[in-house]
Amino acid sequence: MTEAYFQEGFHLTPRFGAAREMLSRVPGSAESAVIDKARQVFARTSLKAIALLDGDHVLWSAYKEPSHPATRFSGYSLGKTVTAMTVGHAICDGKLKPTTEVPELVPELRGTGYDKVTVAHLLTMSSGIRDGSYHAAGTPQVQEKIRQIHAGQGQWRDLLPLVNQRRVGFFGKALEPGESFEYKEMDAFVLGLMVEAAAGQPLSTYMEERVLPAIGIEGPVALRQDKSRTTYAPTVARMTLPDWTRFAAWVKKQEGQPGCIGDFVRAATRTQIANKSNVGFSLHHGYGHFVWTDNPRHRDSYWAWGFGGQRIAWNRSNARMLVVFSSLENNAEEVFDLYREWAALP
Repeated sequence: MTEAYFQEGFHLTPRFGAAREMLSRVPGSAESAVIDKARQVFARTSLKAIALLDGDHVLWSAYKEPSHPATRFSGYSLGKTVTAMTVGHAICDGKLKPTTEVPELVPELRGTGYDKVTVAHLLTMSSGIRDGSYHAAGTPQVQEKIRQIHAGQGQWRDLLPLVNQRRVGFFGKALEPGESFEYKEMDAFVLGLMVEAAAGQPLSTYMEERVLPAIGIEGPVALRQDKSRTTYAPTVARMTLPDWTRFAAWVKKQEGQPGCIGDFVRAATRTQIANKSNVGFSLHHGYGHFVWTDNPRHRDSYWAWGFGGQRIAWNRSNARMLVVFSSLENNAEEVFDLYREWAALP
């Protein structure tokens, strides 16, 4: 039986059995040199937890008080990447197709801007829906609804009637699905609703029973949901640093595996659409499936990132990864430089 604590808007999973084993080993001399630099970066910046990985080996990790190994860190939009991998499982389980359209599973959006928007469009943030959601400069009505939800006086689904209109381009023509990238919360939220309907159970339950154990998460994991058990997919998970490293290692391993999940991860971590927007362009010129790609400082890398400086970094040349959590969005350049050196090691 799982424990739920709705006063903070989260569902707490149980501890899972057979967690992915994360190993340790003595760093080599070149690795030690980069770790020494990482210690310096960690000490002088707002980073509050960090891990340097080589495959399933954690070469170095650190925390700043009051954080510790049992602290569950909010990944903020790292949750979108967790949601993407959940969608991959739903596709491979035969519950969804990339071509499944939103109204087939979320009927209250039939006749809105989400008509003809597919799973593939949502995964690439190319629904064409006007952004007025969580972090954007939404209407006062949207912002008030969000305040009510946070206060436990509403449900996430209450946002659907308020943010479902197609964005209009420069010449007054509505953007078509798939036409352009625009980062937003609602595409991820609607995709979570589609998985929920396709699985016939709350998204948090599907994650708890099917996805998190398959990834090898130890838990407990806090999954964000409201009193109706509707899960907020964009910022879904709070996990310990060891569990975030398990997630990172699983993604990297699946990138090289045959089969449906491997195919999905390979597609997710490669550029599916160009990022020409004003969100993240200086850091990433491309976007996969809730994964940032085409980093001009490290073209071979792909990233998950969340508000406030949360980052997971991978690259295709080797299995060296970086996981960081922060309290401020003021250390991106130092994190990019650190990962470039870590990823360059043989």
